[in-house]
Amino acid sequence: MSLEPAQYEIPKRRSFAPNFPWKWVIPIGLAVVGFVGFYQWRDRTRTHELKQTIASAYQGNVVPVRERSDAFRAIIEGWIEEAAAAPPENWADPRLDLARLHRAEGIYLRLHQSHTTSREQIVEGARTMEPDAITRCLGLSPVSLRGFYERLDVLDPAWFDEVRATDDVLRLRVLQEQLEVRIERDFPVMLDVARADYFMLTIQHGDDRRSAPVDVFLWDLQRREPLLRARVQARGTFLPARIAIGDTPTAAAQRLPERAGLVDCSIASLVREVAGRPAAEVTSEMPAPPSPAPAEGTATVEAERATPTNAPNEAPSEAASQNPAPSPSEAPSSPD
Repeated sequence: MSLEPAQYEIPKRRSFAPNFPWKWVIPIGLAVVGFVGFYQWRDRTRTHELKQTIASAYQGNVVPVRERSDAFRAIIEGWIEEAAAAPPENWADPRLDLARLHRAEGIYLRLHQSHTTSREQIVEGARTMEPDAITRCLGLSPVSLRGFYERLDVLDPAWFDEVRATDDVLRLRVLQEQLEVRIERDFPVMLDVARADYFMLTIQHGDDRRSAPVDVFLWDLQRREPLLRARVQARGTFLPARIAIGDTPTAAAQRLPERAGLVDCSIASLVREVAGRPAAEVTSEMPAPPSPAPAEGTATVEAERATPTNAPNEAPSEAASQNPAPSPSEAPSSPD
């Protein structure tokens, strides 16, 4: 048996990498690239189609409404700025009849004085307007302009600029739905507002309508003429109905409470007075209380005091009248 010396053996390595499935990688890569490209092309196509659809609807429906809306706003906002420039003097057109306005179509807006300095402030004040009872107390039912100003977003050119700038399909679909709702539901209402017969404006000067004056204006929208202007301040006495039972005391009349409905009706009453109908005046005079019934003993004493006291002095005169004194001719002769 022969022995051979040990030698270090280097492990065998392949001179090239193992086989890689290149025949699958290339087709899969091409498929992915094609799918992404198709998706992007489809997305751009949808974006373009949505923009074209929105632009067509905008030009055919929004532009005509915007032109009429801008003309209408120029009139009423010019009147608002003119009315807020100086305190009004109470005046009413002699032809004004508030009763006839019940059947007319009107619009109404109430603004705080701070919201009358510019067109932008007017829009902001109109969008935050809260309801009141002034028109209801006058017997009128005009449409509030708050809804009109809240629907102006689509008419703003900035809205269409957003449509042209965005490439997001989801955002474009939202804008398309918003436009369709405005066209079908809101634009008819806005056009009816622009065809109103009269416009009533109330400018509030204080934090509330009770402690500060309120300016009220009325215009004829068809003739573009003023009908009424007035500065009034709510005043009055609240007269609640109360029932007193027995000796229960009743409270005195109270001042007009700080309840908006009563304050607004007081303003409406003063406006009606400027229009030619006298305001209601309330006067109250308490009747004099009846004198208490006298007691029984007191009645006897009062009766005795009321009896004449010269009866005894009348007796001699009566006796004298019954026995008159003899005359000198009837005197008896003296005896001889």
